[in-house]
Amino acid sequence: MGRHAWKRVVKRTISEVEYAYWESSCRLYTKLSLYTSIITRIEPCVWWTIAKCRPWLNKCCKMMVRLVTNEHKLHTNIKHPDSMHKNKLCILCNTNSVETVEHFLLYCQPLESQRNVVFSCIKECSTDAVFNSFMALPGYAKIKFILGSNVLNLDIMLFTDILINCTPQVYFMYELRNMLDELSSG
Repeated sequence: MGRHAWKRVVKRTISEVEYAYWESSCRLYTKLSLYTSIITRIEPCVWWTIAKCRPWLNKCCKMMVRLVTNEHKLHTNIKHPDSMHKNKLCILCNTNSVETVEHFLLYCQPLESQRNVVFSCIKECSTDAVFNSFMALPGYAKIKFILGSNVLNLDIMLFTDILINCTPQVYFMYELRNMLDELSSG
């Protein structure tokens, strides 16, 4: 085996070991289940890339990473030791639904008009076929798409364009949710 072939073997082996370590570390934390379904390789995530190229979206990208890593202000993330199931319910829509990222982005009734704006942004940046494929996705796959997983296998430029255009709307939706939550609990 030549020197260059040997280097490739060593590099690939080290990469495989690092990936296995990263993957097992992520699986230790149940909070990262959404993260591990969206981020599947050890490389900068799409939000880091967008924030680097468009610094004015930095705040929006930071919020998207918080949603992906489960470090958000939704009620499923209550850290109080006595937090019971009822404390994790969405207090905005009063449907006895647990306030997950999926509920927040797809089902919470008071946020429906803002959700429609997010969907409109996706429609404006894509073809009818892409938008129809997005709308046909099950809820969890829609969440993965909105949060940065290219589940439709789109061209990377088109996918990034869609994320760039809908991210400020998701950010606004998150801020609106926080404001409504403060008003209803305060």
